[in-house]
Amino acid sequence: MAGNDINASASYASGLSGKGIRIMVSDDGLESRHEDLEANFLLGECRNYALPAPWISERSDPLGEDDNHGTAVTGLVAAVSENGKGGRGVAPKAQFAISNFLSSSTRVAQTEAALINQASGLTFDIFNQSWGVPQNQLAPMPPTYTEIMKSQVENGRKGLGSIYVKAAGNDYRIQSQGSNPVIRTGNANFDGTSVTPYHILVAALDAQGKATTYSSPGSNIWVSSFGGEFGVSSPAILTTDRMGCDRGYSVTPIPSPSPTSTPTPSFNAGTDLTKLNTDCRYTSIMNGTSSASPILAGAIALILEANPKLSWRDVKHILASTATQVDSNLSAIENPNMRSPTGHTWEQGWITNAAGFKFQNRYGFGRVNVDAAVAMAKGYVSNWGPQLQATVDSGALTVAIPDNLVDGATTTLTVPQNYKIEAVKIEVSLTHGNLSQVGLELIHGNKSILKNVNDSLVGLANLQGATFSSNAFYGESSNGTWTLKVIDGAAGTTGTLTNWKITIFGRQ
Repeated sequence: MAGNDINASASYASGLSGKGIRIMVSDDGLESRHEDLEANFLLGECRNYALPAPWISERSDPLGEDDNHGTAVTGLVAAVSENGKGGRGVAPKAQFAISNFLSSSTRVAQTEAALINQASGLTFDIFNQSWGVPQNQLAPMPPTYTEIMKSQVENGRKGLGSIYVKAAGNDYRIQSQGSNPVIRTGNANFDGTSVTPYHILVAALDAQGKATTYSSPGSNIWVSSFGGEFGVSSPAILTTDRMGCDRGYSVTPIPSPSPTSTPTPSFNAGTDLTKLNTDCRYTSIMNGTSSASPILAGAIALILEANPKLSWRDVKHILASTATQVDSNLSAIENPNMRSPTGHTWEQGWITNAAGFKFQNRYGFGRVNVDAAVAMAKGYVSNWGPQLQATVDSGALTVAIPDNLVDGATTTLTVPQNYKIEAVKIEVSLTHGNLSQVGLELIHGNKSILKNVNDSLVGLANLQGATFSSNAFYGESSNGTWTLKVIDGAAGTTGTLTNWKITIFGRQ
């Protein structure tokens, strides 16, 4: 829809194109000889986890017939412009390599070592990670992964810090596990590889500029970008596809639809009467936070080209400061699948925190605004000093969680350090027979909902040092009282909070 875009016209008119920016795309391989990609491809700098360590590969092309994702993702970042072919990426002169991390042919190699390796490399400015785990479980972060990311933000880009852009997930509606599965809402905080202060986590918008039907919520989301819907009744995203009508998302003949399926768009099946895609080299049905992430990665490439001296923290700050609030009338969300105690708000609308930042769990700080970010980046001088951390631990607790009551259980910690907050991390331990019922809220003036009641963790029991993060307090002062509220959202099962700790990431 007109007016709903990343607002980059002035940046393009000024000549920005992502030139000089190097991006590593962690995905399922790349058709590197594609007519709209090859000119920007970094030959010999790829990784292929189907090979023995150290996994270095010249091209890392797709290994299996279903390995289509990486080619589509990469086109959104940096498809070549003005070449008489296809379209253009957001940063059409940025260069890229691929880590073949997601292919079914490399799953056997998706060890912790491969996870660490795909996030490593001091010569890359940006890492795009359009992947995650199903959000009907809690997937912890390996400590070594946190360590490598911390090392990269301290040492990458000649000490300015590597920038990690990651998809928030597509699990707003996901089937729970267990013998009696139900459809519930996931949470980006359930994917441990997304719960760090080092990521820029991205939610997905549709063509009207509102949250898509699938985009996962989470207090760890930073900003929103465009992911589109499914390309039939509502627009998806057009991008590069594997070449030829016998592979990729765009194939001919069209598979016979079932009585309940939606038809394949003719553009996407090589039968478009306009003759724009008869050789099936592009697709019009790419969607998901997998699309929102590379669009944001391309936008960051433009920002870095405008000011190569920006640190990773500068980039996050500029994105938060310039994001455009969308769906501004959004008030409390009541999901019909999620019963709540009487008087409880399942999900709140937009808040304005004490530092003046607007935040909402489906959108983060809002829609990326490239021209505003580039304008702020030009001439921006960072003087933040090192990122500091402060942790306060409750010690052992025996706080009863009342059954199905809005007041829940509350406990407080006092943070003595007066930092300007950049991120907040919470670790929680509790006993409860059905984690789906448990809601977690963090209060420090405003409230941040870390975990909704009656969510997708149906049938799972207990938390032991589970980690959640929130960006809702960005820019505020850290010192003072922090309250954790634990709510039980359905009758019949109770529990006990046994420990929690808070870690503040910030600066003086």
